[in-house]
Amino acid sequence: MRIRIFIFIALYFSLSNLKAQSFNQTIIEPTLLATLEAEPKTMQTVLLLLEDQVDVLGMKQNMKREKLDLHQRRVRLVQALEAKAASTQAPLLARLGKMEGIAPESIEAFWAGNFIQVTANAAAIAKMSYWEELELIELMLEPELLDNEAGEWAAPVPNGVEPGLRAINAHRLWRLGYTGYGTKALIVDSGQDLEHPALKTNFWGQNVPINQAWSGSRAPEDCDYHGTSVSGVVMGIDRVTNDTIGVAPNAKWLGGPFNPSNANCTLDQPVRGSFSSLQWALNPDGNSSTTDDIPDVVNNSWGGGSSCDSGFRNLLNSLEAAGIAVLWSAGNAGPEPTTITAPSNIATSLVNSFAVGSVDANNAIAGFSSRGPSNCNVPDALAIKPEIVAPGVSIRTTSNELGYTFIQGTSFSSPHAAGAVLLLKEAFPAIDGEDLLMALYRSARDLGAEGEDNLYGNGMLDVFAAYNFIIDQGATPTPPISADNDAILVDVSTEREIYCRGSVDIDITFENAGQADLTSLGINYFLTGGANRVDQVDWTGQLRRDETTTYTLTDINDLPAGEYDLIIEIVSPNGSSDERDLNNRVRHTFEVIDLPPVDGGISAVYANGICRDAEVMLESNVSLEENQSVQWYDAPEGGDLIGIGNKVLTPPLENNATFYADIITENKVGKTGPEEGENTSFSLDEGGLRFSALQPFTLKTVKVFAEQRGGRIIKLLDQDDNQITQKVVSINPGESVIELDFDIPRGEDYRLVLSAGRPLMHSRNRLRFPYTIENTVVIRSAADPTTTIRYLYFYDWAIEANHPCGRTAVDVAVSSTSSAAPVSFAASTDTVILSQGGIVDFTNQTNDFSDLQWDFGDGTTSTDANPSHVYAAIGTYNVILTANTNNGCVNSAIQSIVVIDSLTTSTQSIAALNYDISIYPNPTNAAVTIERSHTDNMQLQVFDALGRRVQVIPATRDTRIEVDLSAYTAGIYYVWMEVDGKTFVERVVKE
Repeated sequence: MRIRIFIFIALYFSLSNLKAQSFNQTIIEPTLLATLEAEPKTMQTVLLLLEDQVDVLGMKQNMKREKLDLHQRRVRLVQALEAKAASTQAPLLARLGKMEGIAPESIEAFWAGNFIQVTANAAAIAKMSYWEELELIELMLEPELLDNEAGEWAAPVPNGVEPGLRAINAHRLWRLGYTGYGTKALIVDSGQDLEHPALKTNFWGQNVPINQAWSGSRAPEDCDYHGTSVSGVVMGIDRVTNDTIGVAPNAKWLGGPFNPSNANCTLDQPVRGSFSSLQWALNPDGNSSTTDDIPDVVNNSWGGGSSCDSGFRNLLNSLEAAGIAVLWSAGNAGPEPTTITAPSNIATSLVNSFAVGSVDANNAIAGFSSRGPSNCNVPDALAIKPEIVAPGVSIRTTSNELGYTFIQGTSFSSPHAAGAVLLLKEAFPAIDGEDLLMALYRSARDLGAEGEDNLYGNGMLDVFAAYNFIIDQGATPTPPISADNDAILVDVSTEREIYCRGSVDIDITFENAGQADLTSLGINYFLTGGANRVDQVDWTGQLRRDETTTYTLTDINDLPAGEYDLIIEIVSPNGSSDERDLNNRVRHTFEVIDLPPVDGGISAVYANGICRDAEVMLESNVSLEENQSVQWYDAPEGGDLIGIGNKVLTPPLENNATFYADIITENKVGKTGPEEGENTSFSLDEGGLRFSALQPFTLKTVKVFAEQRGGRIIKLLDQDDNQITQKVVSINPGESVIELDFDIPRGEDYRLVLSAGRPLMHSRNRLRFPYTIENTVVIRSAADPTTTIRYLYFYDWAIEANHPCGRTAVDVAVSSTSSAAPVSFAASTDTVILSQGGIVDFTNQTNDFSDLQWDFGDGTTSTDANPSHVYAAIGTYNVILTANTNNGCVNSAIQSIVVIDSLTTSTQSIAALNYDISIYPNPTNAAVTIERSHTDNMQLQVFDALGRRVQVIPATRDTRIEVDLSAYTAGIYYVWMEVDGKTFVERVVKE
């Protein structure tokens, strides 16, 4: 029968440009009418509920009377819902596709409740209100996360168990062996951080294709922090440290991400994402005849999206009929009454919708916890809200960045109840979600006023009491699956995400969860991507109960370039089948690119061993481009720079050490500046350039053009418009090079924007997007899609990138207790000018040596005691003298020789010009100051060691001038100064 909603038009609706009688008021939901009145010209997203519906509640009762098992119920229900939608929605969808006033891309049909979503204007909604097929037209309300502020940082707790888990008696079911094994929870939220150590192995997508465990259009991610924190309460456990923060640590999670209106993120799943995920829960694999893919519980820590008179209840009824328990956070709008949040205010039975409020550690109601009664028109017995309460104050749980947080809110109370459902589901797999929720409801410990009330509902969650309640109803628990021989795969990792040609080492961490010592198991690995491979290796050892170990798989070699999805599976613990194999499979992704790794090693002169106090020569034979250099560090990431060049020396070594070779590439990208005749203008749009980082790099500098002196704020934003970093800079008029030093991780759709300050110049034609450095960066367009015909503000990017495959480790073993004698030499000059012959004389100053080997850094060598050498090309050369000393040790010494061409046409000494000038500090790690006694017009330029001009400083009469070198790499630079037609050069060392 058609349900009509009668309203008083005078209370809800008056439109100046649309007569009230043009609507069929009997099917327009009041909130929509009020919105149309307030915003008559705005397109509205609405839900069209069809009148022809599957009688889901009647069908559920019939299936229970027939005593169908859950599999049979689910198959019959899903097929009936899909068939009904297929037979009734097609005419409406065809009609919508031809209508004016419709956003065609917004049309989406839902079979689980037989409704259609569409964005339309008032005139189109008025026409639709007369369609006989419709029962209701309602406004789609934006879903909101109930807690959208991150909490305080919390430390991991090895072997810890959160007090809230004990407060609900989860530990008593653990003692019986029930930890949620074999059960699944769908968490509809802002997403999840898949790499979190307390969540990674619990992802159902480790066992099935990811699209059957994640309803989003992109790979698993958390666009906020909220979903990760909620998921941790349901089932989080770090198996390496045995830090237990979740109620059901052996259960699996599925992700239903959506873009909440009050979160600072952008997912591809907008308003309808929450509805899509709930419908997806009924058939994740797209095959209605299979049901093992369906989750046992759905947790919703969000509100909005529906009103009391809503087609949304059809969707909830379908989930309940399929045997899925659906829970909701009560909301954080307390302490006022009637603040229970939609859609948990909908009540069609005692446990539908099932709302959970929050209590503190003393079982007192939290001030923020929303109260009943429901503001929907329901019988008094159903209006009492919430149904139960659970811990929700100072909850330690997972957070983004692989960490933990203390947090509060009902968003973290309902996950306690969701985890409790999973524990019960493991014990009673044949009981449906409705009856499991009823057990939680009936067994809750009464708090506050006697009996059910609108603060605590029926009382405090007690999962052990619910377990006994079900037994008292006549059910027999299924014993937990146990095995003497049981292994759990804890983690799979690689040293990096990107590899070059060569081998890939895989670290596989597993735990002995059985009763007996673990002495052997098999490791299967499956590799897809640029190549397919299936193989198995065997592990043997001795691992006691509850201990973990890591095995490094080194058999993966010579992979072609491509992206790889690696699946590791452990089998046959102690030669037996593993009865608990759902936690034996983990997937990991990495990429191989068609580049050789960084070449690095120890010079062959140390073949007979390395003595104490020796400075050891590290070598790289890699061929470099002009804009590349080999840099050596003392750590795999960060660390101190040891030296630059194909050959460098370590500091004197007392003990074994490891050093790391990297290739640093410097490049320029982007529009270099305005071209002659180009259309340019100055503005202060909060805009900039959109780009993608194909590998991590450092944005060293950008060039800008300004009309006015003053400060500017430049920000770097990620794809979700979250700020990564910012810099406040002071800019002079004209052309300026701004030092940024922004470290940019690999990622898509970054934005470099001018956020505040005075206008800068941008280009308006002659654009050549994209501006690209292969395998490194792509500048795609202006940051604002409405300004794609402009190149906004930031020209001539100078970037510095490490080798894509990371640093190569070189192990240096000090194998002799003898001490190497010191080696030293002198050079006649450290700066050679080619126009003056390029000759350097070297003098050995080493005592007690048997033979010498000179390496002049340009590919030539000598064994003479005191050689002379002629350099033929500009550059910086590391000259190394290696000596075999009389005590059988090898040691070396190094000096840098800078070879330049002539920078000046006439050079006079400062003294001859009667001109006082000083440059300090020298060496410097940032800037040098030039002070002079005269105010004659001075022109300055800066050249690098190769004679390339890197900076031009406008002519000035200032007596004190700052020359900023902080944007440049360490090395030798030359400050070229011209005064009164005379030029001279000062050498500066940048550390």
